[in-house]
Amino acid sequence: MAAGTHMPKHTEVREWIEGEIRAGRFAIGDRLPTEAELMAMFGVSRNPVQKAMSGLVESGLVVRRRGAGSLVASTGLRGNLLRTLDTRLTEPEVAGAHRVDGVRVATAASFPLAAGVLSDSAPLAELVRTKLDSGSAPIALERCIVDLSQVPDLLEQDLVHLTTTAHYTARGIADRRVTSVLSAVHLSAQDAALLGVAEDTPILRQVRTIHIGEGTSLEVAEFLFHPTNITMEVSQLEAT
Repeated sequence: MAAGTHMPKHTEVREWIEGEIRAGRFAIGDRLPTEAELMAMFGVSRNPVQKAMSGLVESGLVVRRRGAGSLVASTGLRGNLLRTLDTRLTEPEVAGAHRVDGVRVATAASFPLAAGVLSDSAPLAELVRTKLDSGSAPIALERCIVDLSQVPDLLEQDLVHLTTTAHYTARGIADRRVTSVLSAVHLSAQDAALLGVAEDTPILRQVRTIHIGEGTSLEVAEFLFHPTNITMEVSQLEAT
């Protein structure tokens, strides 16, 4: 902000609340200070407070409930759906730490996600990981199935920090092409438990397939995004 100018009061109130939410001092479901409390804290009239709260409601960070006041609805953490389509990635598709929830090796017959996509006869590795935010809250569940005949050393890697696209690049697997399908789904009991949501909660699902030639696929993965702990958006990727 230029010297000699002042931040509008409604912006000051809004940015303070956003900062408190992102710092973890207000968690999802917590009640925010009342309008009267915010007026006293910032020494302002009701109008700037109402304007700030309206902006927070429109952004999805806050929800108003009759009798309960203003409650935190989201942490404000955001991710870019297009990152999952970028085969040049060297960092995780969704920012945060991984928790490895399961690893198994079998053929496509054991993995509904791989049926008709990956080779029926090749050994496949299924890697299930939950992405966690800085406060260890789940933000996304990743189920990745990879053709081990193409990358036989995959499971020898550090699976907590592994980014599969970076591993493929390091192994010289080039000319990759990605397709993706988005849908809204309800979770299985197991996946709902991993994400910490109710089974009847609709969530965003993205299925990504990485192709390495005509009729040949290397990986199919699904990403299940927590409905309130992260907001997924589409932002243009920078060209290399």
